[in-house]
Amino acid sequence: MIKCLKKWTTYDVSLLFISVAIMLYFGVLWNDSMLSFITAIAGVIAAILCAKGMASNYGFKLLSIIIYVLISYNHQLYGEVIFNVVYYIPMIFIGMAKWKKNKIKGNNSYVQTRIMRSRQFNMLILLSMVAVIISYLILIEMGDKLALLDSITTILSLIAMYLEVERYAESWIIWIIVDLTSIMLWYAALVSIKSNNIVILIMWCSYLVNSIYGYINWKKLARKRGLVKIR
Repeated sequence: MIKCLKKWTTYDVSLLFISVAIMLYFGVLWNDSMLSFITAIAGVIAAILCAKGMASNYGFKLLSIIIYVLISYNHQLYGEVIFNVVYYIPMIFIGMAKWKKNKIKGNNSYVQTRIMRSRQFNMLILLSMVAVIISYLILIEMGDKLALLDSITTILSLIAMYLEVERYAESWIIWIIVDLTSIMLWYAALVSIKSNNIVILIMWCSYLVNSIYGYINWKKLARKRGLVKIR
Protein backbone atom coordinates (compact mmCIF):
# COMPACT_ATOMS: atom_id res chain seq x y z
CA MET A 1 0.00 0.00 0.00
CA ILE A 2 2.82 2.42 0.89
CA LYS A 3 4.53 1.68 -2.44
CA CYS A 4 1.28 2.48 -4.30
CA LEU A 5 0.79 5.76 -2.46
CA LYS A 6 4.20 7.01 -3.59
CA LYS A 7 2.88 7.09 -7.14
CA TRP A 8 -0.32 8.99 -6.28
CA THR A 9 -0.96 12.52 -7.55
CA THR A 10 -2.57 15.39 -5.66
CA TYR A 11 -5.86 14.48 -7.39
CA ASP A 12 -5.68 10.86 -6.16
CA VAL A 13 -5.00 11.82 -2.55
CA SER A 14 -7.64 14.58 -2.64
CA LEU A 15 -10.36 12.26 -4.00
CA LEU A 16 -9.61 9.63 -1.36
CA PHE A 17 -9.45 12.17 1.50
CA ILE A 18 -12.65 13.99 0.49
CA SER A 19 -14.52 10.71 -0.11
CA VAL A 20 -13.51 9.26 3.26
CA ALA A 21 -14.32 12.52 5.09
CA ILE A 22 -17.82 12.68 3.55
CA MET A 23 -18.41 8.97 4.21
CA LEU A 24 -17.44 9.33 7.87
CA TYR A 25 -19.60 12.41 8.37
CA PHE A 26 -22.79 11.05 6.80
CA GLY A 27 -22.10 7.49 7.97
CA VAL A 28 -22.03 8.56 11.61
CA LEU A 29 -24.99 10.90 11.07
CA TRP A 30 -27.08 8.09 9.51
CA ASN A 31 -25.74 5.42 11.87
CA ASP A 32 -24.37 3.38 8.96
CA SER A 33 -22.59 0.05 9.46
CA MET A 34 -18.85 -0.60 9.72
CA LEU A 35 -19.14 -3.00 6.77
CA SER A 36 -20.32 -0.12 4.59
CA PHE A 37 -17.27 1.93 5.60
CA ILE A 38 -14.84 -0.88 4.80
CA THR A 39 -16.30 -1.76 1.40
CA ALA A 40 -16.58 1.90 0.41
CA ILE A 41 -13.04 2.90 1.37
CA ALA A 42 -11.51 -0.22 -0.21
CA GLY A 43 -13.62 0.37 -3.31
CA VAL A 44 -12.51 3.98 -3.71
CA ILE A 45 -8.84 3.00 -3.33
CA ALA A 46 -9.31 0.25 -5.94
CA ALA A 47 -11.03 2.64 -8.34
CA ILE A 48 -8.24 5.22 -8.07
CA LEU A 49 -5.54 2.60 -8.65
CA CYS A 50 -7.47 1.20 -11.61
CA ALA A 51 -7.87 4.64 -13.19
CA LYS A 52 -4.10 5.03 -12.92
CA GLY A 53 -3.65 1.69 -14.71
CA MET A 54 -2.12 -0.04 -11.68
CA ALA A 55 -2.62 -3.80 -11.25
CA SER A 56 -2.53 -3.45 -7.47
CA ASN A 57 -6.19 -2.31 -7.64
CA TYR A 58 -7.47 -5.88 -7.72
CA GLY A 59 -6.61 -6.72 -4.10
CA PHE A 60 -8.64 -3.79 -2.79
CA LYS A 61 -11.38 -4.53 -5.29
CA LEU A 62 -11.76 -8.11 -4.05
CA LEU A 63 -12.14 -6.98 -0.42
CA SER A 64 -14.69 -4.35 -1.38
CA ILE A 65 -16.78 -6.69 -3.53
CA ILE A 66 -17.04 -9.49 -0.97
CA ILE A 67 -18.51 -7.12 1.61
CA TYR A 68 -20.65 -5.36 -1.02
CA VAL A 69 -22.29 -8.70 -1.86
CA LEU A 70 -23.35 -9.18 1.77
CA ILE A 71 -24.83 -5.68 1.91
CA SER A 72 -26.66 -6.11 -1.42
CA TYR A 73 -28.14 -9.43 -0.29
CA ASN A 74 -29.48 -7.86 2.88
CA HIS A 75 -31.26 -5.26 0.73
CA GLN A 76 -32.70 -7.86 -1.69
CA LEU A 77 -30.69 -6.52 -4.63
CA TYR A 78 -30.31 -10.00 -6.07
CA GLY A 79 -29.02 -8.86 -9.46
CA GLU A 80 -26.05 -7.26 -7.71
CA VAL A 81 -25.45 -10.43 -5.67
CA ILE A 82 -25.60 -12.82 -8.64
CA PHE A 83 -23.40 -10.64 -10.83
CA ASN A 84 -20.68 -10.18 -8.23
CA VAL A 85 -20.51 -13.81 -7.07
CA VAL A 86 -20.82 -15.54 -10.43
CA TYR A 87 -18.91 -13.09 -12.62
CA TYR A 88 -17.17 -10.16 -10.93
CA ILE A 89 -15.14 -12.06 -8.33
CA PRO A 90 -13.81 -14.65 -10.85
CA MET A 91 -12.99 -11.80 -13.27
CA ILE A 92 -10.90 -10.13 -10.58
CA PHE A 93 -8.54 -13.12 -10.59
CA ILE A 94 -8.53 -13.23 -14.39
CA GLY A 95 -7.76 -9.52 -14.43
CA MET A 96 -4.84 -10.01 -12.04
CA ALA A 97 -3.30 -12.56 -14.41
CA LYS A 98 -3.94 -10.59 -17.61
CA TRP A 99 -2.71 -7.28 -16.26
CA LYS A 100 0.43 -8.96 -14.95
CA LYS A 101 1.23 -10.13 -18.48
CA ASN A 102 0.61 -6.72 -20.04
CA LYS A 103 2.54 -4.28 -17.89
CA ILE A 104 4.55 -1.45 -19.40
CA LYS A 105 8.11 -2.50 -20.12
CA GLY A 106 10.44 -0.83 -17.67
CA ASN A 107 7.56 0.09 -15.33
CA ASN A 108 5.92 -2.93 -13.69
CA SER A 109 3.43 -0.81 -11.74
CA TYR A 110 1.37 0.22 -14.77
CA VAL A 111 -0.54 -1.73 -17.41
CA GLN A 112 -0.72 -1.08 -21.15
CA THR A 113 -4.10 0.29 -22.29
CA ARG A 114 -5.82 0.26 -25.69
CA ILE A 115 -8.78 1.72 -27.60
CA MET A 116 -11.67 -0.05 -29.39
CA ARG A 117 -12.97 0.59 -32.88
CA SER A 118 -16.20 2.63 -32.96
CA ARG A 119 -18.04 -0.17 -34.76
CA GLN A 120 -17.10 -2.67 -32.07
CA PHE A 121 -18.23 -0.35 -29.30
CA ASN A 122 -21.57 0.44 -30.98
CA MET A 123 -22.32 -3.27 -31.43
CA LEU A 124 -21.50 -3.82 -27.78
CA ILE A 125 -24.01 -1.15 -26.73
CA LEU A 126 -26.75 -2.74 -28.87
CA LEU A 127 -26.20 -6.19 -27.41
CA SER A 128 -26.13 -4.78 -23.89
CA MET A 129 -29.59 -3.22 -24.38
CA VAL A 130 -31.02 -6.62 -25.32
CA ALA A 131 -29.33 -8.23 -22.33
CA VAL A 132 -30.74 -5.57 -19.96
CA ILE A 133 -34.30 -6.33 -21.10
CA ILE A 134 -33.83 -10.09 -20.57
CA SER A 135 -32.25 -9.51 -17.15
CA TYR A 136 -35.10 -7.21 -16.14
CA LEU A 137 -37.71 -9.86 -16.91
CA ILE A 138 -35.79 -12.47 -14.88
CA LEU A 139 -35.34 -10.19 -11.85
CA ILE A 140 -39.04 -9.30 -11.88
CA GLU A 141 -39.82 -13.02 -11.50
CA MET A 142 -37.30 -13.23 -8.63
CA GLY A 143 -39.08 -10.44 -6.74
CA ASP A 144 -36.33 -7.83 -7.08
CA LYS A 145 -37.71 -4.59 -5.66
CA LEU A 146 -35.66 -2.42 -8.06
CA ALA A 147 -35.50 -4.74 -11.05
CA LEU A 148 -34.92 -2.16 -13.80
CA LEU A 149 -32.06 -0.30 -12.12
CA ASP A 150 -30.63 -3.57 -10.82
CA SER A 151 -30.63 -5.13 -14.30
CA ILE A 152 -28.96 -2.09 -15.87
CA THR A 153 -26.15 -2.04 -13.30
CA THR A 154 -25.70 -5.82 -13.51
CA ILE A 155 -25.46 -6.14 -17.30
CA LEU A 156 -23.41 -3.00 -17.89
CA SER A 157 -21.06 -3.88 -15.04
CA LEU A 158 -20.53 -7.27 -16.66
CA ILE A 159 -19.54 -5.57 -19.93
CA ALA A 160 -17.45 -2.88 -18.25
CA MET A 161 -15.50 -5.43 -16.21
CA TYR A 162 -14.69 -7.46 -19.33
CA LEU A 163 -13.45 -4.36 -21.15
CA GLU A 164 -11.44 -3.34 -18.09
CA VAL A 165 -9.73 -6.71 -17.86
CA GLU A 166 -8.93 -6.45 -21.59
CA ARG A 167 -7.50 -2.96 -20.89
CA TYR A 168 -9.88 -1.00 -23.16
CA ALA A 169 -10.31 2.70 -22.31
CA GLU A 170 -13.99 2.43 -23.31
CA SER A 171 -14.62 0.41 -20.17
CA TRP A 172 -14.76 3.74 -18.34
CA ILE A 173 -17.62 5.00 -20.52
CA ILE A 174 -19.66 1.98 -19.42
CA TRP A 175 -18.56 2.46 -15.81
CA ILE A 176 -19.82 6.05 -15.93
CA ILE A 177 -23.29 4.77 -16.92
CA VAL A 178 -23.08 2.08 -14.22
CA ASP A 179 -22.09 4.67 -11.61
CA LEU A 180 -24.99 6.96 -12.51
CA THR A 181 -27.46 4.06 -12.41
CA SER A 182 -26.03 2.76 -9.14
CA ILE A 183 -26.42 6.19 -7.57
CA MET A 184 -30.12 6.06 -8.50
CA LEU A 185 -30.33 2.45 -7.29
CA TRP A 186 -28.95 3.13 -3.83
CA TYR A 187 -30.85 6.41 -3.52
CA ALA A 188 -34.03 4.48 -4.26
CA ALA A 189 -32.97 1.91 -1.65
CA LEU A 190 -32.54 4.68 0.91
CA VAL A 191 -36.00 6.04 0.18
CA SER A 192 -38.15 3.01 -0.66
CA ILE A 193 -36.49 0.25 1.39
CA LYS A 194 -35.61 2.55 4.30
CA SER A 195 -31.94 1.61 4.08
CA ASN A 196 -29.33 3.48 6.10
CA ASN A 197 -26.41 2.68 3.76
CA ILE A 198 -25.65 6.30 2.89
CA VAL A 199 -21.93 5.43 2.68
CA ILE A 200 -22.57 3.09 -0.28
CA LEU A 201 -24.34 5.93 -2.11
CA ILE A 202 -21.38 8.25 -1.49
CA MET A 203 -19.03 5.51 -2.69
CA TRP A 204 -20.80 5.38 -6.06
CA CYS A 205 -20.59 9.17 -6.34
CA SER A 206 -16.83 8.90 -5.84
CA TYR A 207 -16.71 6.16 -8.47
CA LEU A 208 -18.44 8.48 -10.95
CA VAL A 209 -15.83 11.20 -10.53
CA ASN A 210 -13.03 8.66 -10.78
CA SER A 211 -14.50 6.99 -13.90
CA ILE A 212 -14.35 10.27 -15.79
CA TYR A 213 -10.71 10.64 -14.76
CA GLY A 214 -10.04 7.00 -15.67
CA TYR A 215 -11.37 7.39 -19.21
CA ILE A 216 -9.24 10.48 -19.82
CA ASN A 217 -6.13 8.89 -18.32
CA TRP A 218 -6.44 5.54 -20.15
CA LYS A 219 -6.88 7.26 -23.52
CA LYS A 220 -3.82 9.34 -22.74
CA LEU A 221 -1.84 6.21 -21.85
CA ALA A 222 -2.90 4.47 -25.06
CA ARG A 223 -2.30 7.38 -27.44
CA LYS A 224 0.41 9.67 -26.10
CA ARG A 225 2.71 6.96 -24.83
CA GLY A 226 2.15 4.89 -27.97
CA LEU A 227 1.98 1.73 -25.90
CA VAL A 228 -0.35 -0.10 -28.30
CA LYS A 229 -1.87 0.39 -31.69
CA ILE A 230 -5.46 1.64 -31.81
CA ARG A 231 -7.66 -1.27 -32.86
